[in-house]
Amino acid sequence: MAEHMPMLSVWSKHRRDGYAPWALELVTILSMMLLIGAATPIGAHLRSISPNPLWIPVLLLSSRYGTKAGVAAAVASMVVHWLTGAPPQAGGSAALAPCRD
Repeated sequence: MAEHMPMLSVWSKHRRDGYAPWALELVTILSMMLLIGAATPIGAHLRSISPNPLWIPVLLLSSRYGTKAGVAAAVASMVVHWLTGAPPQAGGSAALAPCRD
């Protein structure tokens, strides 16, 4: 008699053995974005685009796989943003200082 794999729900997006299909997609999307940024002249202007292109993996993975994948994509995007040299925030502490006329 042949052994059968346990049936998963039609709505289940993850196998029960801890495999996360979104992890490979996250690495692929971020790698492609880094390659485009490094290999093309438009790469220098990617940081100036608003909203930031690093929102793409966050929105794609959270809409397809749910909260866990969305949070992982957000953390990975923050790390990539930090490692590639995040521009300084506009205003800084001067924006919070009281106005003196």
